[in-house]
Amino acid sequence: MQKTLTLLLLFISCIALNSSCKKDDAKKHKELLISGKWYYDYITNHRAGGTVNNCFNEAHYIEFKTDGKIAMVTFDRGREDHTLVNGTYTLSEDGKNLSIITDRSWTGTIHLIKDNYLRITLAPDNFYSYELVLAHKKANPNCQPAK
Repeated sequence: MQKTLTLLLLFISCIALNSSCKKDDAKKHKELLISGKWYYDYITNHRAGGTVNNCFNEAHYIEFKTDGKIAMVTFDRGREDHTLVNGTYTLSEDGKNLSIITDRSWTGTIHLIKDNYLRITLAPDNFYSYELVLAHKKANPNCQPAK
């Protein structure tokens, strides 16, 4: 009986500890996400055969703000110039999924977030998806993308 009670308490403790760690991870994800501008390092367009764009400058970023607002440069719809759009975002309780509303709706998954590294997939619909790698510091400040 004593052994069973001990095992039960150990099991309950493990579940509580695991649950609190997940909450800590979600809080850390949110803190990192809103810690400043995230500059594009490269983008892979999965619909266009995995094309990669890796030439960005300081004007190409996403900024998640503390009040749930977002400013992001868009790259889709065949625009000749990149456009800054504003909107709102929500982050899931586990800190891994995003919902973004700008001039269109986006869904996203955070694959990895660290102090100076963010890798997410964003999709405006079920047809297209973009994998973005971003950093707080511009990786190549001399790169000037063609318009």
